[in-house]
Amino acid sequence: AEAKETGRVWVRYQNGHEAPLEPRLGAGLMSALGYRRCSEADHIRRDVDIAEAAAKKKADEEKLVQQIMTFKEAGLPIPEELIPKTKEKKKKGDKDGKKKKK
Repeated sequence: AEAKETGRVWVRYQNGHEAPLEPRLGAGLMSALGYRRCSEADHIRRDVDIAEAAAKKKADEEKLVQQIMTFKEAGLPIPEELIPKTKEKKKKGDKDGKKKKK
């Protein structure tokens, strides 16, 4: 569909999402709109960094589990710094952990 007053063309995708098609603009105008051109290597590097961070997190978790298992197998108490912290869920309106008096 085309909005005749603005000259902008919109497209409707198969999933029902609608989006405007950007007009062909020069590099100066595109950068003014906040777009920047990245080389293909930038996109690949970003994906590699994400994968490396996920692998490092998994390796750290596995190392922690292995340390805990070593203590358990030896029959020793597990040091508190190795025990993961549990998150306590707060009720709505419960800011200080106290109930409001009526």
